[in-house]
Amino acid sequence: LAITQSDPVKLSWSNLNYTVMVPTTKEEQNKGLGTKKPQKVLKNLTGYALPGQTLYIMGASGAGKTSLMNALSDRINKTAD
Repeated sequence: LAITQSDPVKLSWSNLNYTVMVPTTKEEQNKGLGTKKPQKVLKNLTGYALPGQTLYIMGASGAGKTSLMNALSDRINKTAD
């Protein structure tokens, strides 16, 4: 099914969260925290993009811009390790 100009789409998201597992430091491992710990990348994000309008996603390096785009475009692997 192709989307044409006659089929406008409003994209919206609510309470979007994304957590990744990051390696722990040697100090954290010595405290018994294991080799990986969860880190939230996206925290309760809500927003929308209207058809025919430009949406700018801005932020500092590491702020989660690419993670947001990956989540919205369903490019995040949803399997747990």
